[in-house]
Amino acid sequence: QLEIDHLEIMKKIFLSIVLSSLISFTASIILVKKVSDNWELDLNYEHISRELDVDYEIAMQITGNTYERNFMRYVDLLDNKISTPGKLNPCSKARSQSNVPNILLSYNNDAVKISMNHKDKELLLNCEKFIDKEMNLFSKKLQKLIKETIKYQLQNPITKNKTNTDINEKKIYDLLAQEIIRKQSDSDLQYEDLKNLATSLTILNILNAEKERGAYITDKKIDNLIIIKKTFKNLYKDKVNQKTVYLSIFIISLSILMFIFHFNKISSKKNKIKKFLKILID
Repeated sequence: QLEIDHLEIMKKIFLSIVLSSLISFTASIILVKKVSDNWELDLNYEHISRELDVDYEIAMQITGNTYERNFMRYVDLLDNKISTPGKLNPCSKARSQSNVPNILLSYNNDAVKISMNHKDKELLLNCEKFIDKEMNLFSKKLQKLIKETIKYQLQNPITKNKTNTDINEKKIYDLLAQEIIRKQSDSDLQYEDLKNLATSLTILNILNAEKERGAYITDKKIDNLIIIKKTFKNLYKDKVNQKTVYLSIFIISLSILMFIFHFNKISSKKNKIKKFLKILID
């Protein structure tokens, strides 16, 4: 009886291994083929406020405004355009053709990260062009807003005097002075540190100048501001390790089959016990 049970167990183990191998081989081929058909595109865009740009900092100081909030609102609108199925743009088209979200947008510290995937490479590239166009449109609108604000303040000196320009100037002056002191006390200055230090000194020099600051920020300088910069792009095709996928599916399927066989064995024993007890009772 023991030899028969042992032989039965070996048969079940062998059958489990064979079935698991077949399942794993077929499933891994299908899965790898399906995943490998997808293209991935990662994009990063950064707002000019992440850099200490002299002209932009002075423009903000003159107008008494910061424009990062405008960018955040615009990013929310852009997210709705590209991530919602049914919109008239290539990004929305790519989203409509997928059952799961395949376009993800995240915003952090005035930087936007967009990740998308799709089988159609050209559709992803068209989506990128659409996003570039939207970012450029925002830049143009913001440049126009800055120019109009400065123009209005220069033409309305009474209104200008009522703004908190002096407070903004003192705040900027104090912050830049602190930064200069901190950098000067650092014995290990890097290139970026020196670059930022030079920019800070330039801004302080402008703030200390007695000439009208509005004359410094010309329309041409505002037009030359790179409000939104694409800092990263990575287009690649998904690659999956078929051996790893095969092994993972094999282990899972083998475990399931062994459990099923073991459960059936337990159920069979329970049935035999029930029959034996029934005979005794009867």
